[in-house]
Amino acid sequence: MIFACHAQPRATVTGTVKYKGEPVPSGQVVFYGNGDQSAIATINQDGSYTATNVPLGPVKIALVMPPSTAGMEKAAKVMKKRFGKGNEYPESIKTVSLPKKYSDPANSGLGLTVTGGTQPYNIDIN
Repeated sequence: MIFACHAQPRATVTGTVKYKGEPVPSGQVVFYGNGDQSAIATINQDGSYTATNVPLGPVKIALVMPPSTAGMEKAAKVMKKRFGKGNEYPESIKTVSLPKKYSDPANSGLGLTVTGGTQPYNIDIN
């Protein structure tokens, strides 16, 4: 007996993330599809991102930003204390503070209908 396994169709979404006209230099773009389907893309320093394996159909989108510099410094101190000074732990990362609503896909107001293949989606927040 042969069983065929059909993976859910997926797509690639590419674009840039800007806040008040300036590129967002770090963070993640998270795509939430129906059920438990999701895809995550890292935001590059120039604001660009490429998300692969994005579920087809309507998706809601959230933007996840890294912790503030103060949070990074505190975490680096804890890591150095716990795991030694021989390892490198970033104490800061260039980031932008976005309004909190963008971290919640239900309230961000960001969404897209993913149709397949590769499609663009630029996120410009004012």
